[in-house]
Amino acid sequence: MSAKLLCIYGRNFYENLDAEFIDLPCSDLINHRHQIEKTIAFFLSQKRVYVILWNSDINSNVFDEMLKIGENKIFSKIENNTVIHVKSQDYSKLFLANMMVSIRWWFELKIFISAEHLSEIMIQNMTKGIFNTFKSDLISDKS
Repeated sequence: MSAKLLCIYGRNFYENLDAEFIDLPCSDLINHRHQIEKTIAFFLSQKRVYVILWNSDINSNVFDEMLKIGENKIFSKIENNTVIHVKSQDYSKLFLANMMVSIRWWFELKIFISAEHLSEIMIQNMTKGIFNTFKSDLISDKS
């Protein structure tokens, strides 16, 4: 597998990964669903390629490299958000790991779950779990 091919798919992943949710309050995630569905639709359109890349015996772990690419995009969004006072890369890693494992799980299912249903699962997970924790931990008054 050429480094050029990996670079192309990494760039496409970066461009299609939604990080805008970082700026939203938890209550607005439901309204942001279309963006999450757009990211899921991108993955679905590239499913065959990503499954091959993730399972290939090459000198690079593509799944882990995609995690790093996505973590950097989300952490950049956290760093540029003036409301978030604690700049932690741990949350960007957690967001991406959660999303990527959900996508890989979805691809490996023997039954079909729609992209809409997957986005509902992801939004519930975010609003009731990680995103809520993220917002309460990292957004506070500067007193």
